[in-house]
Amino acid sequence: MKKNLISAIAGWKSAALLALVAMVAAVAFSGVLSTGQPAEAQVDLDAGTVDVIPGGKVNIDGASGATLIQVAVTGGTSTGTFANGETSIVCRDRTTSPVANPTATCDTEDGTGITVVFTVDEDSADGYVTLSTTQLIPVVTTDPVTSVITVTTQPKPASLAIKPAAATIAAAGDGAGAGTHNDNTDDGDNVTAITATVKNDQSPSAGMNGQVVTFQTNLGTLNCPQSDADTSVTPNLPQIDAASNVQWCQVRTSNSGTPLADGNAVVTLVGSGLEGTATVTARHATLGAQTTDVTLYGDAANLSAEADQGSVEVSGSVFVVLTVTDEAGNPVSGQTITPLAAKEVIGPSEDLGTMLVTTTRDTPIPATDAFDTAIGVGYSKDKVLDPPAGPAGNIPACGEDNTDTDGTGDGTNTETFSDEGTNDKGQCVVQVNAPADDPDTTTVNEAATRGEHTINFQISETIKDSVVITVAGPAANVEDDAPDYVDPLSDTKVTITVTDDEGVLVGETSVAIIKLAGDGLVENASTMTVNGQASFSYAAGRAGEAAFRVIAGTGPTAPRHLIVINVGEAPEEVPEGPPPTWSQELVSGPNYVSWQGDDGADPSAGAAEGVTAIWQYNTGSGTWDGYFPDAADVPGGNTLSSLGNGDVYVVIVE
Repeated sequence: MKKNLISAIAGWKSAALLALVAMVAAVAFSGVLSTGQPAEAQVDLDAGTVDVIPGGKVNIDGASGATLIQVAVTGGTSTGTFANGETSIVCRDRTTSPVANPTATCDTEDGTGITVVFTVDEDSADGYVTLSTTQLIPVVTTDPVTSVITVTTQPKPASLAIKPAAATIAAAGDGAGAGTHNDNTDDGDNVTAITATVKNDQSPSAGMNGQVVTFQTNLGTLNCPQSDADTSVTPNLPQIDAASNVQWCQVRTSNSGTPLADGNAVVTLVGSGLEGTATVTARHATLGAQTTDVTLYGDAANLSAEADQGSVEVSGSVFVVLTVTDEAGNPVSGQTITPLAAKEVIGPSEDLGTMLVTTTRDTPIPATDAFDTAIGVGYSKDKVLDPPAGPAGNIPACGEDNTDTDGTGDGTNTETFSDEGTNDKGQCVVQVNAPADDPDTTTVNEAATRGEHTINFQISETIKDSVVITVAGPAANVEDDAPDYVDPLSDTKVTITVTDDEGVLVGETSVAIIKLAGDGLVENASTMTVNGQASFSYAAGRAGEAAFRVIAGTGPTAPRHLIVINVGEAPEEVPEGPPPTWSQELVSGPNYVSWQGDDGADPSAGAAEGVTAIWQYNTGSGTWDGYFPDAADVPGGNTLSSLGNGDVYVVIVE
């Protein structure tokens, strides 16, 4: 249907119309759309103004009854051309006399009337173009019609991401609805949400709704929601039906997901009984594909235990990390444990049952001891790094965390995990404490606590593991491996070793490293020992001596240790010569000396350079025995057969 602009506008030079055109141009230049609808690739010029994207096309109608018109660009900040490649075109109605021209391409209207197309350049800047439409035949007295095209670049899809709510789910289950998992995401026993997010190219980027995402999985099945039809946009978006128990489906992005956000397409992955790794692929028409892996685990088959410290100080504590996997080595998540009774150490179980952790000890504790384990109470407490390092560094307790970490005084924890049990890595923790010596009781004493303790964990008789933890006394000794000299402007790592009075490494004890004097910096200094060791880096200056104090533990009895490092070249060490063999230095002529070398040494050992003879008076025979280096190989030439330590000789030197 023809759009008749001339009939809608009369007297273009009127002040009111000029004001309207100026207002439209200003709005267009500012980049604000004149309509609330998104810009389209090809639109009709209506009501004097329209908005398009770069590369878009605009249909411009001549007046009803016109057989020849001229349309020209009269100004603006954006660019474009007509069918002839120019910014002005004269076009004849191809079906109307006086001269019909069915082959004319500038008129795109099949019936009576003229419609020309203005194409905005693909690389046009955002802004506006003003156009003037003049009727040439039949001749009229009305002024040309001015119209405005605003050009606005629309956001484009720029990124695609995919993420599962849980990285591990059961391979088999009832497929029930979402539950609450220990990583604060929604999933069920064998169910987890998979969210694909499409964002635009704006800064900052924002989620884009209405984008079709294709999902596919190689293991398990997908449940995909219906995407409703949307007739508010052009072209209209048709409905995409829901699909259940499929391995391929399509979903349109919308304001959805947890938390709600634009640009999300959410499906549900359901374990269908087979164990392994499900690779879920999300694909977008222009952004390609992204994948994510979800582990589908079977029944618990393996248990491993590892302490984060192999040694701990009396009154300290240690976390034991328990990892549960199935027969294929896949992590088993969501295993929640309830202790049988208070003060019990607990371990993971495959069926939400309870499991007592037994311990053995090297040093007996009296039978009246109030603790259930050899080195104290095993607490069900979340491991949360301080400062928090994000979900990757935090591990939930194997049972319900009943420590008062939220400060409410009610003995509950509401900050870290919404539920307890093994996480997506199949891990949970047990905290074990080494009680300090209590002089007011006979049941808690340091001597019983110190030493090696083997802590056994088990899910069943065939699924179990243990860790050995050494409990040390308070820090008593500090050693270091610092060099005496370092190069100027060098970096040197110094390791500090802390032991108790029995030489046992003291783990998890505080360490203070203080630079007392000298140039340079202390960097990356430890504040606690790990398995009895701490460290720091010394960034040396240019010269001089640097001194450091190390304090291990706290209180007045904490050992202090001094480290001194010299910056510069170490002095050259003069090698020690052989021990003197004569009692004094030999000089030219006769020397009356005693032999200081090995007793019974061969006389040649005393024949230094320049020695011509060594004489000794033989009191038994009343004669002189002699040794002549030049006659060493002459039979009978030498009568002195050995040198005696402390004996006196006459040594002749040239």
